[in-house]
Amino acid sequence: MKINSCNFLNISVKLLVTFSISFTSSLIPFKRSSPPKQILNLSPSGFRKLSTLIMDGVNSKDSEPSYDAKVKVLGENLESTSFASVVNADDPEIRDVEIYMKSDKDKATDFANYFCSYAFLYHQKQMLTDHKRMEAYYSAVMDNADVFQDKVVLDVGTGSGVLAVWSAHAGARKVYAIEYTDMAKHARRLVKANGVEHVVEVIQSSVEELELPEKVDIIISEWMGYFLLRESMLDSVIKARDRFLNPGGFMFPSHATMYWAPIQNERERLSRQQEYCSTMQDWFSFKDETRDKYNLNMECLELQFEQEQRHYYVTTGGWTELWRDAVVGEPFVVKQIDLTTCTQPEIAGVQELAFECPIITQSPTRVSGFAGWFSTDFRGNGERTLPCPVTLSTSPEVGYTHWGQQVFYFDNAIDCSPGDVVKGNFKMVRQRDNIRLYNIYSSHCVRRMNGVDGPLVQTKYEMP
Repeated sequence: MKINSCNFLNISVKLLVTFSISFTSSLIPFKRSSPPKQILNLSPSGFRKLSTLIMDGVNSKDSEPSYDAKVKVLGENLESTSFASVVNADDPEIRDVEIYMKSDKDKATDFANYFCSYAFLYHQKQMLTDHKRMEAYYSAVMDNADVFQDKVVLDVGTGSGVLAVWSAHAGARKVYAIEYTDMAKHARRLVKANGVEHVVEVIQSSVEELELPEKVDIIISEWMGYFLLRESMLDSVIKARDRFLNPGGFMFPSHATMYWAPIQNERERLSRQQEYCSTMQDWFSFKDETRDKYNLNMECLELQFEQEQRHYYVTTGGWTELWRDAVVGEPFVVKQIDLTTCTQPEIAGVQELAFECPIITQSPTRVSGFAGWFSTDFRGNGERTLPCPVTLSTSPEVGYTHWGQQVFYFDNAIDCSPGDVVKGNFKMVRQRDNIRLYNIYSSHCVRRMNGVDGPLVQTKYEMP
């Protein structure tokens, strides 16, 4: 993991297009020099076809005029060099899609927001001291060494190079270790220090720009973010799979599962609310002092300040390490991913679904909010099961991992009894301004033992 950093319902989808457009069936080559900007209104079917895989020399056609270009759609992460798209899912009825050139500034911003922290050894050390993480990957590789024997391996986001070294130790013939940041320099040193430089080749590159001389038999990567999908590194892993994995090859890990459950953690919920109240009290004092000392009326800014603070303290998810008994409702599986077969749209988020979590305590309890976590499995593909399957879980039951759990607290806790069911809807979508981050839309109520539903509460949480 990396720490810290279309189903379109509207009649037409507005796209900001910054590339040369052809209204014929012939392909217009992409030009880097100041392409014209045009506003297009595409039908939903037209956009769906535009947003499918459009490789060099392949056209996207519709019954309407076709729009031919070399495109990258971030929701699908299909083409690496030219374009990206951002889907605004804040409005459930209208989603505006902007397609824009992936400029050097865009890449620099992404590097600053995401990649740069991975160039520091202290950050790598934090992950390497997560023993449940390390033990799971070590067991998955070394206990299945027969699978690695004489095979070609691609390590996506190798970091300090540990997974690449283990792959070599397990008998791989060749390992390509890909790292975008300057951590690649340290990976080369680690590879040499462990005597596998004749097997492991460290390549400093993004997956999207990577070229390899051969296909690979295994792709291994530690791509998981908070609540599994945060950081969107899985996009690059699936891109690598589609480009480089031989038929019948293995993904390590091969499967992933996301869980959502009611929790009891009043101490932290109330602490965050107290901080929010203290911040607002400080604002009131500031407002009065500014008026009395400087004859300034700050009243006009109060609503915005209150919204900012509420967003930070109340509706923003947070990392925590829950104890086992904090989970008071049956965990609900909100998503399962088969890394061998999944598509880019499938891994972009979680489509809205209904959940039900029966209370599992033996006595009355108080529900403070929800928590999300994940597990990944190393168990093989549809053709062959690994001899020694391994599971890496970040559940509160297993104790500390550096992923912890993501928690999302209620404004008001709910008193529940055995036999009650916490139910509602769940949706997880990428943020418009940074697709590596997510918003979670949750509604919930309690169905009591008598079958009567309590009031429905709807909340939008940000997972930064």
